[in-house]
Amino acid sequence: MPVPAAPTMPRSARLNGRNRGTSRSLISSFAGRGLLLKVVGFLAILLAFYQTLWVYWLAGVNIPDVEIDKLTGQKRIRRRPDKLRKRDHIARKDVPTDFLDGIMEGFHTLVSIKVPKKGLVSTAEKAYTGVGATFCHVSWHLQERDPSKVPMFKDLREQSMMCQGTLHTVDLYEITRKAFAYDSRNHTFAATPPKPGQGPVPPTAVVFHESRCGSTLIANVLGASTYSQSRVYSESPPPVAALKACEGEGTTCNVGAQSALIQDVFYLMGRTTRPIQPQHVFYKIQSVGVKSIEAFAKAMPNTPWVFAYRDSIEVMMSHFKNYQRGNPLSQNFLPVCLRSYGEPNQPALLKEIVEAKERTVESLSHEEYCAVHLASLCESAIREYDRAKSLPNAPPRWFLNYNELPYDVWEHVLPPLIGTLSDSQMARMQDVAKFYSKGRGPRAGQHWHEDTTVKQGMAPESVKTAIRVFLEPSYQRLEEIRAELEAQPGY
Repeated sequence: MPVPAAPTMPRSARLNGRNRGTSRSLISSFAGRGLLLKVVGFLAILLAFYQTLWVYWLAGVNIPDVEIDKLTGQKRIRRRPDKLRKRDHIARKDVPTDFLDGIMEGFHTLVSIKVPKKGLVSTAEKAYTGVGATFCHVSWHLQERDPSKVPMFKDLREQSMMCQGTLHTVDLYEITRKAFAYDSRNHTFAATPPKPGQGPVPPTAVVFHESRCGSTLIANVLGASTYSQSRVYSESPPPVAALKACEGEGTTCNVGAQSALIQDVFYLMGRTTRPIQPQHVFYKIQSVGVKSIEAFAKAMPNTPWVFAYRDSIEVMMSHFKNYQRGNPLSQNFLPVCLRSYGEPNQPALLKEIVEAKERTVESLSHEEYCAVHLASLCESAIREYDRAKSLPNAPPRWFLNYNELPYDVWEHVLPPLIGTLSDSQMARMQDVAKFYSKGRGPRAGQHWHEDTTVKQGMAPESVKTAIRVFLEPSYQRLEEIRAELEAQPGY
């Protein structure tokens, strides 16, 4: 019996079916693309709104007297000038608002300085000339919120959204003189006068260190000590640039010019928008800055300072990360302590330490050079301590060993600087000390774990030998100084 043929669909119906399927897919495709375009468009509108309202409006770009800085090409802008004028009934309406007012009012922070390669040149009218000063708006509330997430000043600057839009460069000597006049209420150039009680805050204390010895932990704890009433410049470029202004081959400089530069830098960095707060300003200087600690002490003779150090093996192993991991030294990634290794012009103190052992700098291994470099940092602090011992009014000084941190900060350093600490201050400092001091990247929010045992156990004999020869004497002298200071009444 023949099998009946399957019913066939007309060709037109089959084509219509395919077209309908294709149409549906096309419609779905267009609908998906349309939704994507809507989302992208909405995000673009949000971004434009954010840029206009937050970055530009609050930064003050839309004020009528914006100019272009000829040196940098950046717009000379300041933050919220119109709001300040409306709040301040005694604002001078005859003086136009410009970038200068942002600096005078303390909205802009000194973020870098540029010293001429020829050095500091003095004239009959000026202590020094040609030093450029760059300012921008820094979001200090980020440090108040969590200092471990902005452990270095460069982190704070990078995360300050309004900094790039408010960059402008001026002459450092001239702007400091204007700041003096503004703060003393003796000026005719600014649109708004200082608020009652507003003025510069002198350095509360300056932290020098050996490197890799807990200095960032010290800075974070200092910042947490008074919460919104303190500010910490953690390795900000201007102070160390001023301290090193007279270094280098071919530079001309004199003590008076450098002292004036150092004083002006700290003066400008102590100015804020707040009439009373912050009451305390702390500075942590880059480790190389301790080589110029004598210049600092002579320029700022009444400023307390700290020198932080650590067991020599632990410091060396923190520099030689490959050794700590059980690997040989990589030529592609040399430790920071070897930055000047092989250079023809070596620091005088470093050469002195090497020659005292009847060696030459050229004969040093990587480990030996690193040990000598660290010894030169320690010796700089030691010599300044010995020099100042004979002075009648030497400022307070503390030598802090890593193994006593962070307790020494709130037990010995802070009480004479800011007074008796409250329970809330202690709780905040202890909370900050629980986390990695450099809490950026993968370590963000992680609790700190002790690594002393690992460093001690992984140190190769080459590191230990270099320490015994070049670094151990300095470490022992630092321990003697710490014992001397702890034995003093009231320590």
